[in-house]
Amino acid sequence: MYADELNTLQNSIGQFISINSFFSTSSDRDTALKFMKRTTISNDLRGILFDIEADPRVVKSKPFADISSLSYFSQESEILFMVGCIFRLINIYPDDKENIWIIKMQLAENNDNELKKLFDQLKADYGGGENEADLKFFGDVLQHMGKYDSAEKVYIDVRKKCSPDDTSYAHLCYSFGVLYSNRKDFNRSLQWFQRALDRKIRTEPSDLIYIGGLYCCIGNVYMEKNDFNEATKCYNTAMDCYKRANATNHPFMASLYHGIARTQCAQKQYTNALNNYQRSLDIQKQHLTSNHPDMATNLIGIGDVYRIVGQYQLAMSHYTTSLEIRIKSLPPQHPDIAANNKKIGLLYETMKNWKEALEYYKKAVTIYRQSLPLQQASVTETEKDIHRVSSMMK
Repeated sequence: MYADELNTLQNSIGQFISINSFFSTSSDRDTALKFMKRTTISNDLRGILFDIEADPRVVKSKPFADISSLSYFSQESEILFMVGCIFRLINIYPDDKENIWIIKMQLAENNDNELKKLFDQLKADYGGGENEADLKFFGDVLQHMGKYDSAEKVYIDVRKKCSPDDTSYAHLCYSFGVLYSNRKDFNRSLQWFQRALDRKIRTEPSDLIYIGGLYCCIGNVYMEKNDFNEATKCYNTAMDCYKRANATNHPFMASLYHGIARTQCAQKQYTNALNNYQRSLDIQKQHLTSNHPDMATNLIGIGDVYRIVGQYQLAMSHYTTSLEIRIKSLPPQHPDIAANNKKIGLLYETMKNWKEALEYYKKAVTIYRQSLPLQQASVTETEKDIHRVSSMMK
């Protein structure tokens, strides 16, 4: 934490602060210290250890959970707090032995917290219950955080308990499809989306909106595989489903317009792509909170078009706005934040601003290394970006 931020908090003892992303903590102090000591401390930065008191007997909403059993590193004793949690600042003092600062906080009720709207939006997106999110919803939240391994363990557990005849099976298949798409395992993603589609068509053929959404997801995967013809076929089928359902302004249409824009951008139809990205964004603004991470996806797309056509300032404006949204709504080590930094690095490289490009590529690879396997393509590609730009600076 920067020194001026610490000073601000010191002047706010007894007041409340809110956390604008999911907050990963540990019930083991030594584990937390190990994570903190991995961070390089400079003259402007202070090492901080948050000491949190959270009593489930006092806080009725219980916006936290022990997820140790879901981690491949169960010894980390991970406790997850939801987005928008409010804490009261109790005390702030230095620990000279560890050369850090201790910030003591107490979890408070957050019924009036504005950031809670984002969590409620996620529950609506992923189908969580009104009073307590079910297990699959919890897996969806973990996936939203970029904790793909933990999310997969949850989904596998749900699958063991879920009969193939269960009406919710299609939704579970959908979650698997999204998971493997995020992992860039597109063949497995296609298999799961197709299972979801087959089940939905067989059991609920009248649910045209959900079926259209699945066709859109399959189209998105074909886009990732650079199969534009198959992607376009899927998008056209999705559009037909939405029209038949009289749902041309449904939130799912935002994803469809985004996919269509991507195909148009790949085919160098930049004006059409820009129009469809904007259509998608306009629909999102009607249905989502202003800090919802899906908004950032369209801003990135618009930024890509402006970068390609040489309007670099407009591209930068959209990339930075997207990054601001993701920082507010996602955990700090989420791969999407890394991807956003990589986009900004690419833009600076295009502008031949080597120093700034290198800075953002390094930010990206630091997050990627912490959130993805080292052999994953995003990691190796960004390492190549760093090497390429570094050679240009010699």
